[in-house]
Amino acid sequence: MAQYLSLLMLPKPGPPVPRDNKDPIRPNEYFADADRQAEKIEPLWLELQASFEQKRISLAESAVGTQPEEVLVLECIGAVVNFTNAVKKIPGLEWLIEDLAELQPDSDFYNLKHPDKKLNGRLFLMFTNRAALDQLYSMWKAFRKGEKLPKGLAPFKEAFSLLSNIRPWGIQDRLKETGLLEYWKDRAAEGQTVGLAELELWPRDSELSRRRSEKKVRELVESAGGKVVKCAFIAEIEYHAILAELPIGLLLDPDKLSEVSLLHFEGIQYIRPTPQLALNLDSNFETEPGERAKGTLPNDSNPIVAALLDGLPMVNHGLLRDHLVLDDPDDYGSEYSAEEQKHGTAMASAIIHGDLNTPKHTIGSRLYARPILKPDARAFRTPRPEIVPADQLLPDLLRSALARMKDEKVGVLAAPDVAVVNLSIGDANRPFLNLMSPTARMLDWLSYRYKVLFLVSAGNCTNDIAIPDQSGDDSQIALGARFIRHLFDERRNRRLLSPGESVNSLTIGALNSDDGEESSHSPPLIDPLRDHPFLSVLSPSGPGYARAIKPDLFFPGGRQLLEQSGTTNGFRRFKLVTLARPPGIKTASSRVETLNQRPCYHTRGTSNATALATRAAIILSEELRRLEGKPGSKLLKTIPLALWLKTLLVHAASWNSAEEKLKEILQEKLPQRRAREYCGQLLGFGAFDPSRCGHCQEYRATGISGGHLRADGSDCHHFPIPDELSGIVGMRRLTVVSFL
Repeated sequence: MAQYLSLLMLPKPGPPVPRDNKDPIRPNEYFADADRQAEKIEPLWLELQASFEQKRISLAESAVGTQPEEVLVLECIGAVVNFTNAVKKIPGLEWLIEDLAELQPDSDFYNLKHPDKKLNGRLFLMFTNRAALDQLYSMWKAFRKGEKLPKGLAPFKEAFSLLSNIRPWGIQDRLKETGLLEYWKDRAAEGQTVGLAELELWPRDSELSRRRSEKKVRELVESAGGKVVKCAFIAEIEYHAILAELPIGLLLDPDKLSEVSLLHFEGIQYIRPTPQLALNLDSNFETEPGERAKGTLPNDSNPIVAALLDGLPMVNHGLLRDHLVLDDPDDYGSEYSAEEQKHGTAMASAIIHGDLNTPKHTIGSRLYARPILKPDARAFRTPRPEIVPADQLLPDLLRSALARMKDEKVGVLAAPDVAVVNLSIGDANRPFLNLMSPTARMLDWLSYRYKVLFLVSAGNCTNDIAIPDQSGDDSQIALGARFIRHLFDERRNRRLLSPGESVNSLTIGALNSDDGEESSHSPPLIDPLRDHPFLSVLSPSGPGYARAIKPDLFFPGGRQLLEQSGTTNGFRRFKLVTLARPPGIKTASSRVETLNQRPCYHTRGTSNATALATRAAIILSEELRRLEGKPGSKLLKTIPLALWLKTLLVHAASWNSAEEKLKEILQEKLPQRRAREYCGQLLGFGAFDPSRCGHCQEYRATGISGGHLRADGSDCHHFPIPDELSGIVGMRRLTVVSFL
């Protein structure tokens, strides 16, 4: 049996040490002076006032006594301290959200050293009525004159000095980068006349405001010929949404968007397609026979520490029988055919047995499986793709799934000991830009509320790849280098998929590797990254929210073959090849098994990588249990298991030689001072290496400790070093994680 770690429990932390609260260093940027700000921003105030007056006249004709409201957007370069508190002091001004953004430089705001570099900005959004707008404008005029603002409103002076633009939230904001129009065009091409949309409302402060917004949206949906399917309000993540069925033709004519009343309603933040989860399992896969994996059956006395939220797994598959605890309270299984139980079956197989290309240790506990996907009833092709049910909003579905598992006040304690949740799904219509998605916010809250670690797929990049058609060296090494340069250049178009930007979760990327033998393939099939397995053409790039390192970790996702599909305008085009045969991660398939055969197939992607990460977490939990009863082990019970596992997984990540190889290939593209930052966007914290938290070695040991910190608190941890290592220069790797 493989053993991953032997750990040393460190002493309890000592008394806290004082913190050094130094002022942050302001970026090397140029800011316009007050006179230039007045010249640039004043016309925008006048436009806002004219817009309010037009709305007032329109409402006066249709609804006597109704006061117009506007969602106001302040685009600022940089942060403003205590701005939220200042906003709340103005009657009629309601704070909504603060959104991180990359803003284009102009003649007034730019980086002195790099004038073309995008600037770190903030979008401050708030509801305002006419009286509040008038007070804002009054403060603006005081700012122009250099006068002091009223007590408690000083942050507005800083906001005005950093103000790049002020505008209302409009139609384009509600549809920008949502993918709704493109998705509905595809559905219209398939002959569908209605489509589902998630109408995300602004999170209003008062229940009365929320009810009014919801009532108005219902009226607008019905007047447009649609119907409301479901509503959800989740206060913990400030999420208010309506799932609606709308006529597809409503939004397909761009010249008539301005006539759609639904798009003009100030209470709506975004209109998105319902999540279309990227599962990357081709429906035409063939299967190959596979024998039952080596290993023992799970021990029922061991706690169930991991959950799989996915499609319905094939419980009676020869490789999965007796290893799963299936919980299907909504009876999604009744809507599946056997061949449609694809993704959940593959993920369960990878978690329980690992890559079946080589025999491995079978996990010693059962896996809890809860279906949250089911076949798309509207799909024409068979087997049908697995999607979030058409009558569900994903954040609400995830909340109810975790409550059923862990919350005795709400659910049935279906899996109370679960510490790790596998979420091998990504919303293909919601690549992460700046604003955290409701699903990611939901995962962060659930992590904190139930003390679980979500392992989330980063998503898959499945578009064709085009690289320059360069003459000369066309060797495997040269071709691989050109592909890596392409991945670097296209990283903005290869972004994480929601909810991969979740802060408390670990987002998993894929390595171009598996445990299979070197497969034989001939042109036009190629494996361009064969010599660079630390990257995969499937795996997206970071950063995450607030420029956090994402994906966090990388696990094998399977070697991906490509096929050249032609040459266009000096570029060679390649498309992904989806085959059931090697190479790839070998897992159980959903085809019906025959006598003495356990159907398997090979797949590739970040879903596989996430399942293998979950498997690693389970094995780490088994080893942590072996520390119970040993000196210092009482500390293990004071910290949630999920946090120990998160720490150990991250601690075991390493770039190894990948950084040097990347720098060599990208030397002309990497700014010297930011080389490691750019490497982090492609490599995260690195590939999981179990030897980094493995047996204590002669010159390496792993010590663990933890505690609970209040806001702005601190702990002082002491790390004893053997006398033999004292004075020796070497790496002292420290990993600190938390649930925020």
